[in-house]
Amino acid sequence: MRGQNEKSTDVSTVHLDRSSSVGSLLTVKDVAERLRLSPTKIYALTQCGELECFRFGRSVRVSEVQLASYLNGVRHAARRFPKTTSRHF
Repeated sequence: MRGQNEKSTDVSTVHLDRSSSVGSLLTVKDVAERLRLSPTKIYALTQCGELECFRFGRSVRVSEVQLASYLNGVRHAARRFPKTTSRHF
């Protein structure tokens, strides 16, 4: 049992306002459709931490800001490894 001095955060009292810079929350299905990937792949990306997300029990949500951040990281990673042509002699 909690002591009187300990604070408890009730999820129902946490509110996201427009200034929170989270943006809209997307479902895994929404993200998968936008990226043309399977929902299984999106779950794998969130599980390994490559794609940040919010978890509410068993539900997973990705903010538009988190998705944009992930896509920027993927784009920058692709630039670090330029496409090479292989020559066979």
